Amino acid sequence: MNAPRKRVALVAAAASLGTGLALGPAAVASAGTAAGGPGTGAAVSAADGRGASAAAYRCTGQASQYKWKKMADGSMGWTAGFSRTMTAIVGAGSEGAAVAEAQCLLKGYRCDPGAVDGDYGPDTKRAIVRYQQRNGLNADGVVGKNTWKKLRKSSYHCN
Repeated sequence: MNAPRKRVALVAAAASLGTGLALGPAAVASAGTAAGGPGTGAAVSAADGRGASAAAYRCTGQASQYKWKKMADGSMGWTAGFSRTMTAIVGAGSEGAAVAEAQCLLKGYRCDPGAVDGDYGPDTKRAIVRYQQRNGLNADGVVGKNTWKKLRKSSYHCN
């Protein structure tokens, strides 16, 4: 697909998302040219992000943070740049890049997960439950396959 058609497709995808992640065509147009990933300043080298400091998870919650990319399973979705998982189970005791990814996506959806630090805590659980309730998911506070799917493509805000 050539660059102009790709950009139009991305803009159309953003328009169909409505207000999700506070993204609009301008953010998606810039994402369409991204070759090196999001400009977050995050330096997470391990696939799961273990050992990364909280400072490595820089999340602004602004539209420019999020990019429309291919996920680990081959589907397309929004990413904050910490993980492209669609299957990691994020719940009590979880830590690392998948947690930071969920936290940052939740922050973009205005769900207030607290600090984006890669550690699953009570604020993260509260935000996940609220997001799951607003999206018709089983509100168990665990990010599994169905919650990842909604987080990656949703347009629902928590407030």
